[in-house]
Amino acid sequence: MSTQLPEQFLSVDAPREKLIVLPRDMAVVHYKIRETLREIADQRQISPADVTYAVDGYADKLLGYAVYNVERKAGARDRAADRKLAPACSSLVATS
Repeated sequence: MSTQLPEQFLSVDAPREKLIVLPRDMAVVHYKIRETLREIADQRQISPADVTYAVDGYADKLLGYAVYNVERKAGARDRAADRKLAPACSSLVATS
């Protein structure tokens, strides 16, 4: 089984608004990972504690790695936009 984040979140040009819902989408994927591991655990007599350990120990890192570049690039775009606005904002403050 392959669970992937929706393509719009993997795009370099993903709008900031779509990134706002990323934590919710990551929580859904996290839930799906846990449920899938529970199904396998039930079939193979794997203890619930082992499933919890795998999910808590690795799923968060996995999801973090999956979206790292998207979040990093969005942050860089936000910082660049802030730098473009900074001169205009400073001139407003200077005239006040």
